[in-house]
Amino acid sequence: MTNRPSQSLFSRPNDTSVETVDVIDTPIPDSAAPPPAKPPGMFSIGSPLFNVGLVCLLMAITFAAVALPERAEVETTTTGPPINLSFATPETSTTTSEVRTPSTTALDNDLLAELLNELRENDIDVADTTGDSGLDDAVSDEIAVAPTPPEQELVQVVYRTEQVIVPASTVPPAPKRPECTDYETRSEAQVAFDADPTTLAHFDGDGDGNACEQIADPDAVAPVSCNDFQNQPDAQAIFDANNDALAYLDGDGDGRACEQLPGAPVEGPAPPPAAQVLSVNAVRAQQGVFGMHTREAPWWMGELDYVTRLVGKAPNNLLFFSNWSTPFPAEQVRTAWGRGMTPQVAWEPVIPGADTQPTLQQISDGTWDFYIDEWAAAAAAHGQPIVLRLAAEMNGNWYSWSEGVNGNQEGDFVEMWRHVHDRFELAGADNVVWLWSVNRSDNLKTDIVNYWPGEEYTDWVGMSGYWRGYQGAEAPTFDAVFGKTLGELRALTAKPILLAEIGAGTTVNDDRVTWLNTLFTGLGANPDIIGFVYFNDSKSGGDWRIQFSQPMVDAFAAGVADDRWKSGSLPTGMKIGDRLSVPAHSDPDNNDLASDE
Repeated sequence: MTNRPSQSLFSRPNDTSVETVDVIDTPIPDSAAPPPAKPPGMFSIGSPLFNVGLVCLLMAITFAAVALPERAEVETTTTGPPINLSFATPETSTTTSEVRTPSTTALDNDLLAELLNELRENDIDVADTTGDSGLDDAVSDEIAVAPTPPEQELVQVVYRTEQVIVPASTVPPAPKRPECTDYETRSEAQVAFDADPTTLAHFDGDGDGNACEQIADPDAVAPVSCNDFQNQPDAQAIFDANNDALAYLDGDGDGRACEQLPGAPVEGPAPPPAAQVLSVNAVRAQQGVFGMHTREAPWWMGELDYVTRLVGKAPNNLLFFSNWSTPFPAEQVRTAWGRGMTPQVAWEPVIPGADTQPTLQQISDGTWDFYIDEWAAAAAAHGQPIVLRLAAEMNGNWYSWSEGVNGNQEGDFVEMWRHVHDRFELAGADNVVWLWSVNRSDNLKTDIVNYWPGEEYTDWVGMSGYWRGYQGAEAPTFDAVFGKTLGELRALTAKPILLAEIGAGTTVNDDRVTWLNTLFTGLGANPDIIGFVYFNDSKSGGDWRIQFSQPMVDAFAAGVADDRWKSGSLPTGMKIGDRLSVPAHSDPDNNDLASDE
């Protein structure tokens, strides 16, 4: 194998726009004829002009590489046919350095690596942009490097056998990843995100489905926040009106919004599932009403739960009182339904502690419409059904809404009732079941017919009846307490009858137990009576509570065990029929009994 002598460093191809420099003395096959020798001259290797030319050429290449602000990424390999390295800048024409390398020697790899490293050291990237990682050996003709327009700044690496890049101005740029900053409004970003949530997953950093929440979007409505309210009841009212959209106000999912605000209920049950809240028509058609009143419920449910555990079943109707100085008791209604109890509101037209009280005539002539309308509108907005027991026991003389007291005249009660009823209809409060309820009439002089507003103004009729048993003056029986008044109610109407407020007290224990036994017997014998509400409190000269004694508890538990009396929701961990025993005590007024256990 012989070596060919060095060629001229400035030999030019036919295309004079490209300047070629042979920088490697490569071996050639033996069969190749060596070129004729040239006499030494001033351009010979090692001559001063040679050295100056070489230095200038290298400086020009280096300057062009360093000056390029934009880099082209190209493909190359470490072996193969000759390579043209072409550089162009706005200030210079194209300069090509030709490297002749056989495709089989390790020396070629090292040389090419050195050249590529030099490019990288000058911040010129060399990468594989075509992905073929090889050459097209079928093409053997040298590819000429076209002159580059001055405005294009690029680096070209060209194989003799294939051109693997094009000028940078024609290489399609890699697609830019969309960012939130590409959108003017959050709603525009949301549309894009919804169309391709996988690609644009970075739009939703917190994973809540809302894209680019950092954009101040004039099209978006600012969300309601707990900080927008002064107290919890106000937040609750807004939440109840749109609890799906404002679910985030209820962080623990218990149905109460913004519980950290003042006025939040201290304790109470979770709200009921929708199935527990009956429709108003279902309430009107109820049978087997087992109701109860305790002093604190529904504000505090401890005593009610205690009695439930004593008798083995929970009430399905809850009686509580509300006077005309308070707003519609939305939270209390919600709490009652949350325990599977129909709320019965005894709504009393009285202002506690006031020197004067509303008269029936004032209510009828519209003086109190501002309050009635507000209450009725709140009831309608709340939506859950209530039994409204308005101005009960009007046939007595101990309340300010009775005729013959507080300036009230005969006939005023009926006018008052009808006026209030009409105001509720105007407010759209069709979720109200109207309960007209008198006191037992056998010891009263007035006839209950004088207070009857008419069929179209009532849904249920009811009565209050207590067995007091003063010194044996009255037999401890159902008929003694309810018989006469039930006859008068039936003469007025065929409406369902509720024993709306009842109890036994102010006498010895044995008579209480006897009366309770006859109570449940009498209820079974009168199918038009839809149920009863037991007044489990200690007031008005007597202790009416079931927990007065173990025999009373046992008699009551035996009565409500009948399947006719449906149970409300039981305390956690309790099953129907599970019962506690009454602790021994000597003081029947001991309120320590009103505890959770």
